[in-house]
Amino acid sequence: MSIVWRSVAWFWAGCHLALIVLLIVGGPLGRRWPWIWRIHLPALVATAAVNIVGADCPLTTWQKAAIVRSGGHPYMGGFIEHYLVDPLWSGGMTPGVKLAILASWVVPTIWGYSAWLARRRTTA
Repeated sequence: MSIVWRSVAWFWAGCHLALIVLLIVGGPLGRRWPWIWRIHLPALVATAAVNIVGADCPLTTWQKAAIVRSGGHPYMGGFIEHYLVDPLWSGGMTPGVKLAILASWVVPTIWGYSAWLARRRTTA
């Protein structure tokens, strides 16, 4: 196994995890530090587009390609399913789990952006 390609695979996994954290906390943190929304909003739009069209996440695709290049066997399913759902929930990626995952980043985002808009309206 190539240590370089294995490292690249873990790099993509780290990027994916950072994206997930950004999606969850970016909306609320943007209330305190509005510059975060310059990063959060494009990430939000890209992630929503991937989910709406039902495409595979590019980060997952790149990670799996690096795993193959390292001589390993890529995991089945997506990143969230493999690293977060399967270890924590034996039922797998059910519609309820998908809804909970969606809500975990949509609800804080709506809260963060709506609070910011409400504050702008009161100060304007």
